[in-house]
This record gives sequence, structure tokens and C-alpha cells, in this order.
Amino acid sequence: MPEFDREIFKEYWKRTEVIREYRRMLYTFGDMELPYVFVAEHSRFKDRTVVRRGIVLFQKPHILLPRIMAAQSSRMVLSMQLPFPPKLPTSLEP
Repeated sequence: MPEFDREIFKEYWKRTEVIREYRRMLYTFGDMELPYVFVAEHSRFKDRTVVRRGIVLFQKPHILLPRIMAAQSSRMVLSMQLPFPPKLPTSLEP
């Protein structure tokens, strides 16, 4: 993989224009697909345009712990002595 050139990225970023922003909320509780259309000038033929359509897949956030931390977090949760199954309200009235 070639070295990341920050200056070239900044130059491309300055020339990037967002035509239409995404108007819906991004989900944090599940997977989501975000369609996009990318339009750019052709590198060799200046009278032509490159159009690419695609989808960006956002996945539900996960917390990844190293194996040693997983064991420690399990012990911590067990030491809280929470009732299982949790007690749920018997009535929906206030």
C-alpha cells in the first residue's frame, strides 16, 4: 500500500464539493446502508466525467476488548450482584 500523502489529500479535500447532504439520522442501534454517487473529472479526457455509484455500509457499534479485559469485565459484572432476570414493572401505569 502506498504511503499516505497528507498534502495531496488536503488538495483533494479542498476541491471536494457536497451537492446534497444526507437528511436522515444515522442509526446507532443497527446496520445501515448509505447510498452515494461520486462524480469526478476524468484524469485523461478533460471533456468527460467519471460517475461512480455505491453503498457505504455502517454496522452497529461494538466494543472490542482484549481477552484479558473480557475476563476482568465479566468478574466486575458478576460482583455487582444484579438480579437475573431483571425485575420488570408489573404495570404500565405510573
